[in-house]
Amino acid sequence: MNITKNKRNLLVCISAIASLFSSCSQADMDRLTFAEFKNCTNDTLFVGVSSYNNIDSVGWMLEPLYSFEDSIQCNDKDSCLLNEFYADRIYPDSVGKIYDYMLFDNSDTCYFFLIKYEDAKNHSLDEIRAKKLYKKWVTVRNKEGEFDRNIKYSE
Repeated sequence: MNITKNKRNLLVCISAIASLFSSCSQADMDRLTFAEFKNCTNDTLFVGVSSYNNIDSVGWMLEPLYSFEDSIQCNDKDSCLLNEFYADRIYPDSVGKIYDYMLFDNSDTCYFFLIKYEDAKNHSLDEIRAKKLYKKWVTVRNKEGEFDRNIKYSE
């Protein structure tokens, strides 16, 4: 097989560019780290995370470290939240995770909205908001970048 010099140069160039792109995306993925939080309550929780003190601003859910593939039975589809939501429940004494970059957006304070499993199973998200069937837990990052990672009910 006779490859001309131009074709060989083109293949080398394409290989170099492909390698460059793949190494850049890998480097970005390596920089993503998780923050872990322990559920120190006696309840199974869904934990919404926000940079603002408002449950309507929740942008992310704390995800369990374990894989959960149980199906949820509800009385009817309007009586419980979306099924995808149920995969994110954090059991008592279990650990949940979230990417570090999602925690503190323009602030050193992060708000966690705690919804008990039973409330989520029996009420719509609108009812949970309207009836305030949730608790709030706040963590603040100090000058060293450390923050409380033990989720508990505020007094």
